[in-house]
Amino acid sequence: MDDIDKLKEVPLFGDMDDGEIAGILAIMGRNTFVPGQVIIREGEQGDYFHVITEGTVDFLTCDAHGQELVLDDAGPGGYFGELSMLTGEVRTLRVRARDRVSTLVLDRKQFHNFL
Repeated sequence: MDDIDKLKEVPLFGDMDDGEIAGILAIMGRNTFVPGQVIIREGEQGDYFHVITEGTVDFLTCDAHGQELVLDDAGPGGYFGELSMLTGEVRTLRVRARDRVSTLVLDRKQFHNFL
């Protein structure tokens, strides 16, 4: 599956045609994270949206006793950060790379300029 096909699977881009998705892809950057690296922290500003192209991430929070809880995970084709990027609200979860993770990343300002 190529990058355009991965982006087609993301609901945010679901109604776009191939040309529009290619335009989004052209303004996206690429990031790589090492195992255990925190990609997003709770409470930080949500300026970026990630689409996973390689690897797996865990979505984490802490319970009332401070114990880490894994709420979910996502692999290639998965995504995270879209709500905070769109609304500007702070992040509500932590996202950590389980293994080597590569993502396509979209900056909020570039996305709004594209629209």
